[in-house]
Amino acid sequence: MDKEEIKGLILTTYGRVYPHWNDVIIRDNAIVPYSTGWMAVVRRTKEGGSTAEELCYVYPDKTVRVFDTTTELANFLSMHAQIPLLERITAKPVVAAGVFVVLLIGLLLAAFTIESEGSQVMASLTGLAGVAGGYFFGSSGKAS
Repeated sequence: MDKEEIKGLILTTYGRVYPHWNDVIIRDNAIVPYSTGWMAVVRRTKEGGSTAEELCYVYPDKTVRVFDTTTELANFLSMHAQIPLLERITAKPVVAAGVFVVLLIGLLLAAFTIESEGSQVMASLTGLAGVAGGYFFGSSGKAS
């Protein structure tokens, strides 16, 4: 969708939602991509010459969402700003927990399969499990 089509959709929607509004303006630089659609600033001139601005969101399926309150806008932005799944999976605590669990499983498997001559392997795995556990359960780095 180009900016002219977006402007047309917004003007049509605002004309239907606010039929008493006159002199509605949407500038090209006020339409920005956001998430999967576009955020746009809609400006109107009030009686007496002062201006008022509102934000709206244009979905890719050509529907326009007009925000009635600032709280509604904040909730919408918060919902779309959630951390993606990949970033949550690769976060430091999750990776550390994964390493800890894998090493713990490896340590348990090694304990039941390695003969007495593998004590060095057991010592190494125990040390690695301790490091991983310390990394996972350790301090957050904040001074107390």
